[in-house]
Amino acid sequence: MSDRVCKRMKLNANKGRRRGPDEFCFSGHSPDNYFTTKDGLRRCRECQRQLNFTRRTKNPKAFILYRLRQNATRRGFAFNLKETDLPEIPEFCPVFPWIRLVYTVGAGRQDGSLSVDRISSNRGYIKENIRFISDRANILKSDASDQELIALGEDAKKRALDKESPSSERKPRQYGPQGRPRFADHF
Repeated sequence: MSDRVCKRMKLNANKGRRRGPDEFCFSGHSPDNYFTTKDGLRRCRECQRQLNFTRRTKNPKAFILYRLRQNATRRGFAFNLKETDLPEIPEFCPVFPWIRLVYTVGAGRQDGSLSVDRISSNRGYIKENIRFISDRANILKSDASDQELIALGEDAKKRALDKESPSSERKPRQYGPQGRPRFADHF
């Protein structure tokens, strides 16, 4: 085993002796929670998780770039981006302007989560081919062609115009005290 140790830990590299109180990381996490990196450096899993969380929160573009590079390698796409090539993160989604874009770490995907869109799916992750949009817009766009999206938009526009015509007016629902529709509305 290597005698290299994480700077955040007070870990004794001598494996032959019994573990003592000086072999815990600075935060006091158990020695059972340590792992060894590829280069032989021992780290505490919990401290590493907290460090990754802090890095991702402070510099989201660096982590986004890291994930894009991994994705491009795994899927065989072209990749030639640097952190300066990434566009500024907009406040609202350019596709759905009513959705505010948020970058959260560890909260899972939501409609307003930041997502990277390849404008042309035939090209890889190159400077002219990426933009930031909401996760909702990217999911809807994921496997539809432009022609299908235009047809869907025209259908939605047609339905919206039909709703505005006087022949399709509906009586508004009456709600009871618990927020449920009144019984008479079910017939």
